[in-house]
Amino acid sequence: MSHPYFVVADDDTVLGFRSIGIGGAAVNTRQEALDALETARRRGVGILIVTQEVAAMVREELDVLRFDEALPMVVEIPGPQGPL
Repeated sequence: MSHPYFVVADDDTVLGFRSIGIGGAAVNTRQEALDALETARRRGVGILIVTQEVAAMVREELDVLRFDEALPMVVEIPGPQGPL
């Protein structure tokens, strides 16, 4: 079963999205971020929401998703510290 949205971000951002019914993974390291991207891929996510801080950790892998795959659509958002 596919899930339309998935968030990969810091704890506070993921908690905020969970409060409106959007699941995700809180990450602090590159490996955790890579694992979360794999989870999103396996779940058939349509829209992947990633904070800019996390995106910077896994830029190459996100670019593959963004430019070489039809789904998920990758959306980068500012984290709690504001835009980079």
